Amino acid sequence: MDNKWIKVMLWTSGVLFALLLALSAALWLLLPAEKIISLAEQEISESTGRMCTIDGFGVSLWRGLALDLEGVELAAAEGEDVPYTARLEHLYLKMKLLPLLSKRIEVASLVIAGPEIFIVRDRGGKINLSSMIPEDRGTEPKAAADAADEEFSLLLRRVVLEDGVLHYHDLADSLRLTLAGIEGDLNMEPAGGGNSHPLDGSIKV
Repeated sequence: MDNKWIKVMLWTSGVLFALLLALSAALWLLLPAEKIISLAEQEISESTGRMCTIDGFGVSLWRGLALDLEGVELAAAEGEDVPYTARLEHLYLKMKLLPLLSKRIEVASLVIAGPEIFIVRDRGGKINLSSMIPEDRGTEPKAAADAADEEFSLLLRRVVLEDGVLHYHDLADSLRLTLAGIEGDLNMEPAGGGNSHPLDGSIKV
């Protein structure tokens, strides 16, 4: 798999983790459901630069923290001739609670069901998703990066993709392609108990 798209996938997962933490904090503060959804929509909108809407969600604390988001949609940017940039039917995330006491975010599984994404290349050659990818922070001072790493560590064990659809619209070459029935299962278990997290799994169309 191309490293660029792995980076996009991992960054998107990071956005979802930030959303999870925002929702968890809201729940502990006993906010109304409407307010929790509003916070989640705001978090994703600010992180992606696209207006986000969420139809509903469910939360369970049985054997860890489980979050189920329903009907998550990212609006298309102005001038894009597509119904939306991305939409998914369900996002289910299962996270362990005890590791949080040791400043570790340990996600057992992240299931993305029914995602549909529109990739649009305009006549100037620019891809619509490029504006959603954060700039490379390779020049960030080491001290600041180390301080951020010391706050929380993140472990994502498994990502499952179910019944995905990918549309590609190339306005420069008048080309339109659609890939449907995309299934994926990616694992990032630590190697030998160390800090290395090799990416292993498969994606099928």
